[in-house]
Amino acid sequence: MPPFPKPTFAYDYTVAPQITALRAHKVTRGIPQKSAGPLLIVTWNLANFGQQERRDKDKQLLAEILGWFDLAAVQEVKENFGDLFDTVRLMGPNYRALMSDVGGNDERMAFVYDSTKVTLLENIGHIMVPPNDYRFIKLPGVTAAFTGFDRSPTSAPFKREPSPSSSPVCISSMAASSRPT
Repeated sequence: MPPFPKPTFAYDYTVAPQITALRAHKVTRGIPQKSAGPLLIVTWNLANFGQQERRDKDKQLLAEILGWFDLAAVQEVKENFGDLFDTVRLMGPNYRALMSDVGGNDERMAFVYDSTKVTLLENIGHIMVPPNDYRFIKLPGVTAAFTGFDRSPTSAPFKREPSPSSSPVCISSMAASSRPT
């Protein structure tokens, strides 16, 4: 899929009122506050993230939203990692980012996480299905044949902090498609 073109119109805004509006929308959507309780996990497709340079104020809005969560899986990170790392830096010193290898469309998966809430464990990997086994993959309600993943699904295990006895959480991020046979 080709990248979305840069918008041809000028769009300008002031950050503070936008953050106020985002926080109000967070309440409307029922997104809980971060706490010592359950982990807040999100997945977000930031289409072509890094393809087109984002302004500092754009990154501030992204950092605001990502900061609502303990762990985020971000799809479509392009080869310019500057926007991702700038956004993570704006989230504060406790946030970290991990990226997968490049996959389809020259994109990566990224995991952004609060290191005071979770610790990244060591066994990071890709989920692979041999082409000879595609015929065995069936999903309820889907009649099209599975033809593989658009991008290799990436899995990363995290352990809840500060509890040494907590069970690991494994989060996977993927893009799949099916095409008529």
